[in-house]
Amino acid sequence: MQLSLFDKHVLEGVALTGTTAGCYGHVAKRQGLSWQDMQEKVFRGQAAVGKWQHRIRQIQQKLKAKGLIEPSTKGSWVVTPKGRQELTVTSGRAVKLYFVTRNGLAFWGDSQHVGSMFPGEIDLIITSPPFLLTKEREYQNLASEEIAYVDALVSAIESWLPSLTPTASIVLNLGDSTKKGTGYQSLYKERLLIALEDRLGLHLVQKFVWYSPSKMPSGYWVTHARRNCANATEDFYWLSLSPKTCKASNQSVLIEYSEKQKEYIEAAQRKSPIKRVRPSGQRADDSSFYADNGGAIPSNLLFAAPEGAQSPYSRFCKDNGLPRHPAMFHFSLPEFFIRFLTDKGDVICDTYAGSGNTPYAAEINNRHWVSFDVVKEYLSGHFGRFVSHGIEAELLG
Repeated sequence: MQLSLFDKHVLEGVALTGTTAGCYGHVAKRQGLSWQDMQEKVFRGQAAVGKWQHRIRQIQQKLKAKGLIEPSTKGSWVVTPKGRQELTVTSGRAVKLYFVTRNGLAFWGDSQHVGSMFPGEIDLIITSPPFLLTKEREYQNLASEEIAYVDALVSAIESWLPSLTPTASIVLNLGDSTKKGTGYQSLYKERLLIALEDRLGLHLVQKFVWYSPSKMPSGYWVTHARRNCANATEDFYWLSLSPKTCKASNQSVLIEYSEKQKEYIEAAQRKSPIKRVRPSGQRADDSSFYADNGGAIPSNLLFAAPEGAQSPYSRFCKDNGLPRHPAMFHFSLPEFFIRFLTDKGDVICDTYAGSGNTPYAAEINNRHWVSFDVVKEYLSGHFGRFVSHGIEAELLG
């Protein structure tokens, strides 16, 4: 039986509180719903009812029909033995080792524990936290409002800091969000960056932009109002407590020279005349710009298509009845930062592991890794990413 994460949060609420009213509070916390969200009304016939309360009650009836919960007294429920087998989202208190590979450890639990479990051992945290979303998804939101979201993510990141080495970096992947019902873009990313510097002393070293040519147009203002253009980018923020001394080398991620640059290098080696002053007024000399350094320094614009539905990971999930994580990036994106910001043998951490692309990139680049996720089914798919590529992994959970 496959339940959505929202369904499981309702099931958790029954298990923990035993009442419909208790479910409201539990689901709101799990889904990042604010007090204002819980006041939202929708019409059912002639009556206005609480949108989220109504949905939770509907799910309770669905869980009852599936034999997962049963009524106790009026307004009270109990979870059946069958229902307890479906409770696979952690409470956040416990952390369990779920599977291991030659280089890595995958944990079922909240990443708030990484600081105490791996003090001073992590060289790079690269992760994609749940974005600020005004519409619910099948994975857990941190919050649905800017300030609450920023506070929640800053608190999470603060718990990670004791795990870092003195030369470590944090890389966050974040997407844009439109403020619900307004048509203008949220500034949550800017608020987050300011909060991280002011509260935690984490500085933005550089911003990278991921361009995905195959992103689908989405959002009311794009596909319904037809006012905005489609959004084809997401941001990666490289952060450090010590930007001057954090480990990084652009020489480890050099790319092939353009054909024109190859001509310049060849001409410089022949001592042929080269135009040294560009129309912009910029100057270049043979000893630097026209020297052959093994490749060109990459820009901060990253190109990669999302992982497709026919990938080995996606096929593993389909064949094994597992949910395919709805928010994935191509493994080449974390691989770029792993090669750029760490050395072989260093330890990489993904605090919101999702489909497991970051641990996979660490494994194939001879780095050690640890990962965390609160959803057991996503970890099972994460495990499948390794075995579907012929990488030995042992399932313990």
